Amino acid sequence: MTFDTAHIPNPQARLRVTHGEFYDPIQDRPVIDHAQCFSDATADGLIAICRAAKQALPQPKVTCVFYGYQFNNMPRPQLNGHYALARVLASPDVDILASPHTYSNRGEGGYHSSQTIVDSIRRANKLHIDEVDCKTVWTPSTVTWKRHIRQPETVGATVEMMKKDAAYAIASGSAMWWMDLTDEGWFDAPEAVEPMRKLRDITAHMQDTRHNSYGEVAFVLSQRSMAFQAPRAGLHNAAMNLFRNWHLGRMGAPFEQLLLDDLARADVRPYKLYIMANLFHVSAQERALIDRVVKRNGSTALWIYAPGYLDDHTASLENMQALTGIRFGMHEMRADLDVTITHTDHPITAGLPAGHAYGTSTHFEQYTNPPKTEYMPDLKVGPAFFADDPEAQVLGIARSTDRPGLVVKKFADWRSIYSAAPLLTWPLMRNIALYAGAHVYDTQGDMVWANDAFVAVYSQSAGRRVIQFPEPVHVEDAYTGELLGDSMTALDVDMGLWETRLFHTRTLP
Repeated sequence: MTFDTAHIPNPQARLRVTHGEFYDPIQDRPVIDHAQCFSDATADGLIAICRAAKQALPQPKVTCVFYGYQFNNMPRPQLNGHYALARVLASPDVDILASPHTYSNRGEGGYHSSQTIVDSIRRANKLHIDEVDCKTVWTPSTVTWKRHIRQPETVGATVEMMKKDAAYAIASGSAMWWMDLTDEGWFDAPEAVEPMRKLRDITAHMQDTRHNSYGEVAFVLSQRSMAFQAPRAGLHNAAMNLFRNWHLGRMGAPFEQLLLDDLARADVRPYKLYIMANLFHVSAQERALIDRVVKRNGSTALWIYAPGYLDDHTASLENMQALTGIRFGMHEMRADLDVTITHTDHPITAGLPAGHAYGTSTHFEQYTNPPKTEYMPDLKVGPAFFADDPEAQVLGIARSTDRPGLVVKKFADWRSIYSAAPLLTWPLMRNIALYAGAHVYDTQGDMVWANDAFVAVYSQSAGRRVIQFPEPVHVEDAYTGELLGDSMTALDVDMGLWETRLFHTRTLP
């Protein structure tokens, strides 16, 4: 191949998808390579600009780029050029990465997490800065931007939202700024001064506090898989954006968001639960990494929809079985991916109501009511996969195929859970985290961000809740400075709807 004979695939070629949602790794290789090239070229351009700036300036400067938007909410996310984050993180010419937090389920009552992969940035010894541009009570009603986001109507509600948004940066070891997007006084109010001062003081305290643990759950993401997916938003949103912002954020256990290759890092300790979000393409090298790192120490892996269906040569059910240890079947159909729980006598499903269901068409209204998703794509995908393994315990049935859609299988050193549907509900995810042995701070569906020196809870209902700590700790209210107790393993608190509580924790000597 030469530059004279190589051609950019035309739009018709990009729309011809061999395997439902996925390109064939051989037949469709020109389309796959073009998508990857687009991301690589974008990253290389940013790196070149940063290098030139560093060389041209008379004094050393840090450089910052907006990049790595894995959690974007766009009609054709596969074409956004943001899937070479590892390339940027490996460059000494880029010091800081920035991004807004995601526009789905944000604002008052909503979740907070970044569009990029913050924990990978931190582990690459670079800084992430979170652009917090939520509308406040002081945002004029004439601002029509992002009307799908719920805007607080009182000063008190605005302060609780600001505390929640800051909690994410504090817990993830990153940075943030509040952004008045239209320069109309969104945060320019006397009532905002004291909350900002207190949150800044909490951040300064955390900078002086040694904290190494960011949870026992890893939300593992593949950027390479994006090049193998058709330019559609449905599966992308269901497996990542909607799943994280509506469900993972409420399971009560903090989690790190990592690139798949991060699992090879020496500073990444073993996790108890690995949530394999979009590992639809897994190379031979990546499969060896998963075998070496994940399948040991009694860990649990949760696989979603089509784990490992593609490698660099084939698309096959055998690829999926080799990765997960579970045998599969497949129906050539395009449908909603939903699962109904059929067995509640297992720790994963214990306590769930009869007929509990999850997937792309269940409880759909939660994604379309404020604080809703900005763009709601067609969530029907194909083909439909199901578990076909007599050695796996069946917990739920896929509605589209009437075959096993949620199963668990035990091995000598690890456990494998497969879900044919994405969007596992937060009660189900809470149970899976507990089954894996991960610590759950809050079992009532509140939003939790935490590390080993800080815990934040954003209530999703009013009333009493019990916050559990993994070991006896000294607890202070980080926002008020009040000492709440020593040697505490649990804390009873009364919370109003959409109230934020921030706690400093310190392990006792």
